[in-house]
Amino acid sequence: RQHVLLDVGSGTGNRLKTFVQEHKTLEHELQIHAFEPNTAHLAKLQAALRSIKTSLPAVAHDAAAWIADEEVTITVERPQVGSAKHFGGLGIALMQRLVGSFRGKGHPTDMSDDKWQRQQQLQVQALDFSKWLLENIRQDDHVYLQMDAAGAEYLLMQQMIVDGSVLLVDEISIVWHDGTTSFLARWPDLIEDLVTKLGLQSNGVRHL
Repeated sequence: RQHVLLDVGSGTGNRLKTFVQEHKTLEHELQIHAFEPNTAHLAKLQAALRSIKTSLPAVAHDAAAWIADEEVTITVERPQVGSAKHFGGLGIALMQRLVGSFRGKGHPTDMSDDKWQRQQQLQVQALDFSKWLLENIRQDDHVYLQMDAAGAEYLLMQQMIVDGSVLLVDEISIVWHDGTTSFLARWPDLIEDLVTKLGLQSNGVRHL
């Protein structure tokens, strides 16, 4: 039986390093898969993975965890002059698709907020995360899932529940971002209730 950490939206790897520090007894036998589409983060993420003393694979996947194998648009903070600040996430385009799925095809995301004007869009490869789970995770693995998907968590979790891949996960921690409809706002509670009923352990779920 292997212990597997899946870190969705890894950024520069700080969250997965914290996980390892909190689970030191697992460090040498922990298989790690980190998913991060923002290429500006990959060098630091790979360095973070190399610093972990595991005898099993620790892999950085330069793709966005999503509900299909396709190209998607992500939004990243424009680097500030004289600064290395560069944040990434599944932003405008995916949230537009998400909101549209509940409000009707083609519903426009509000682009008037100044914060969107400080961001830029990048085309990146996305992978079908549920499909990846079903193809790469064994039933007897002990799987820890950390997810900070910048709004994509709603559709990711929906698909994992529908196709049953959520049952491959033993412990789950999700950062929930603001829902843009009353139905979306209820999703964290609905998922938490379902996670409990499925017998999964939920750790440190946060709402942003």
